[in-house]
Amino acid sequence: MTIAAQVEPSASIEAVRRQLPAVPPAWQRSDLEAVSRYDEGQDLAGMMGLKSVLREEVLALEPRRQRLARVVEPAGAAPNAEEGRLVTEIPGSSLPRAVIFRDSFVTALVPFLSEHFSRAVYLWQNDFDAETVVKEHADIVIQEIVGRHLYNFTPSPQLVPSP
Repeated sequence: MTIAAQVEPSASIEAVRRQLPAVPPAWQRSDLEAVSRYDEGQDLAGMMGLKSVLREEVLALEPRRQRLARVVEPAGAAPNAEEGRLVTEIPGSSLPRAVIFRDSFVTALVPFLSEHFSRAVYLWQNDFDAETVVKEHADIVIQEIVGRHLYNFTPSPQLVPSP
């Protein structure tokens, strides 16, 4: 099952829940605490070559309760690591399994989305990979592509319908 939703944890989870009611509801704002820190410059500072010179306030939401999902691949990676393949699992969970095709916009969402699946495989690629979906026994597939990449995006040839 493929879900199309805006990249926002609650909207994505509610779209998934319409197809798979076994998925728990999205965390509420009251489950999270707003935190602020200053860090080296982000994307725009990097584009200007000023990452080490400019500092930016980073706003984040930290959970008030313990996260259950753990990164199992690659070993030792953080849930928001920008890895080509990142796998999270909730030990002993019977929740559905997910494969998520993603880009950098999902990086911050990984810790939130992972709490809703027994196993979530995040692949940093625009194109759909049917072999991975079958291999992972995915109950749900999420394909997130930033809009600007859709202009020149051509899906795998086997996914393009014949004329």
